[in-house]
Formats: sequence, structure tokens, C-alpha cells
Amino acid sequence: MRPTESRVKSPRRPWRVAIALLGAAALCAGMPAFAADVPSLGTNNNQPTAPGALSYVQGTVLLDGNPLNRSDIGNTELTAGQVLRTRTGRAEVMLDPGVYLRMNDHSAAKMLSMEITPTQVEVKHGEIGIEVDEIHSQNVLQVVDDGVTTQLLKRGYYEFNANSPKVKVFSGQAEVRTGHGAWERVTGRHELVLASGAQGKAQKFQPNAAEDPLMNWSKLRSQYLTEANPQSNPSYEGGPGWGWGPGWGMGWGPGWGWGPGWGMGWGMMGWGW
Repeated sequence: MRPTESRVKSPRRPWRVAIALLGAAALCAGMPAFAADVPSLGTNNNQPTAPGALSYVQGTVLLDGNPLNRSDIGNTELTAGQVLRTRTGRAEVMLDPGVYLRMNDHSAAKMLSMEITPTQVEVKHGEIGIEVDEIHSQNVLQVVDDGVTTQLLKRGYYEFNANSPKVKVFSGQAEVRTGHGAWERVTGRHELVLASGAQGKAQKFQPNAAEDPLMNWSKLRSQYLTEANPQSNPSYEGGPGWGWGPGWGMGWGPGWGWGPGWGMGWGMMGWGW
């Protein structure tokens, strides 16, 4: 005859549950709170997801002459024909998933087409930077500066200056429509003057952080976006990194960039600053 199984619970079991709960609480307390640690830089809880979505404002920023503020972030989508302008301030717009337009002080950009393909922006005044973290063969991503069209072809970072028209390709690859109707290819760490129909040849340049506040700010914005919401874009996942020159790398994969001392590398294939 089998002995009757005891229905009395072990007196040690509640202690085990209590210990497990305490351990879980301690573990949660030790996890990094990225949202608390990373400055908001003018963002709010609304996450922009649509092409043309406003994702950052600081200082004096106007859309068709109407001032924007932090409450407009994630709630405003720019459409074709609208002009975004900064005075003493900066702005960021998500052109496409994984593509960010960033505007420096005293700059203006007109949205020509806010479709995923084509996506077209005209630089009217000042400087803009475009970070491309994700692009596909079907994408048509173009910037018009002084009447000259530049098409961005690969992931990387690009800057355009309307005051002294030129395109600078820090990393990535672009093609510029020349005055002869042909396309001039511009690769990483090369720039091309766009005045007079872009008739010249691309020239090498050396990025200089001390002379390019737009580049520094764009790099910082990219880092904050990654730390605050890494799951929002698959291009921010770990992978080998690359950037604007030899010398360094730091992040979620091997990286390199344009000077000694620091850097970031990320993306499905990765890229770094």
C-alpha cells in the first residue's frame, strides 16, 4: 500500500519565493534607465513614424512662418510645398524611415516631395545635414541646392550648403546632376561645388570637427536617438561600424572614423561617426 502523500507545504517555500522576488527587484533596480539618463534634446513621448514627421526642435523654428515648439514634435508632418526655417535654432525631420534631415541655425528647406519614393528636399538657405541609416534600391532620395539635384545612394552622412553651394559626402555615396546632363559620382570624404551647374570634379576634404558644428550636433543627435530608442530602427542594431576616416572605433561592432579619441559604430552593416 503506497504511503499517503503529505499535503503539508514545506515551511521553506515562502522564504524561497521572497528571496526570488527580492532578487528580481534588485536586478530591475540595476538596469540602465536610458530614458532617464539621456537628455531629451527637445523630444517628447510621441515617436515620429511617418515620412516628414518633425522629430526635434530647439530655439526659433518656423513652418510656413508659424512657430513650432516641443509640443509639435511627433504631432506635425511636413508636406510637399512647405518651408521649414530656423532662426537661432535647430530642427530635425524624419524624411523616410532611417533618414533624418537636420537643419543648422539660420537655414531654410523646402519640402518638394514627402513620398517614400521620391523624397525630395530643396535647400533654400543655410546648411542642412542628412543622415541615411537605411536605404533601398527602390528609394529615390534627392536634395536640390542652387538648382542642382544630388541623389543619395548609400548609407552615410551628407551636408549641403546653400550660401556657398556644395555637397560634402562624409561617408556614403551620391550622384550629382551636372550642367551637361550627366551624373558626377561623389564618394566618402569628397565634396563638389554645385554653383554654375556642378561642372567641376569632386575634391577630397578632411572633416574638421572644430569648424563644423552641424556635423557635431548631428552626431550627437544620432547617438541620443540610438540610446533612447534602439528598437525604433533596425539599422541601429549591432554590427560592424564604419565612418569618415581611419583612426578609431567604439560601439556595437568594429568601427572607424575621422580622428583619434572617440567614435561610434552601429547598424545592420554599421556605420560610425
